[in-house]
Amino acid sequence: MSNPGVIQYIATKLEEQASNAWSFRHLKFQGLISIPQKIARTYGFNDIHVIIHENGSIDIDGVIYKNTISKSGYASAQEAVIQIYEHLIYIDQNYLRLCEDPENYVEQGFMNRLRRIFG
Repeated sequence: MSNPGVIQYIATKLEEQASNAWSFRHLKFQGLISIPQKIARTYGFNDIHVIIHENGSIDIDGVIYKNTISKSGYASAQEAVIQIYEHLIYIDQNYLRLCEDPENYVEQGFMNRLRRIFG
């Protein structure tokens, strides 16, 4: 799924859906945001970031929740957008609990590798 057209489709659909169709109680779509030292496309939803990497993997990253959708974790760009939505709706529905007890499903070594590569 590292095809640039697929990555662009995911980004376009994410922007369309987040701007027009998705409604959250605790998360507000901020659009494409710039984060120092991040090369990938990053979309903000308050303190949650959806990061679409050029290799096709997608990170849902924030202080209260961290998870990754690997490029092998979805069969199509449409499925990737649905999975992003499912993560965001989970965060929104469990927001208050997550603020008290954050969830991190990303391998601890994964973040360290990213810091070494990009830091």
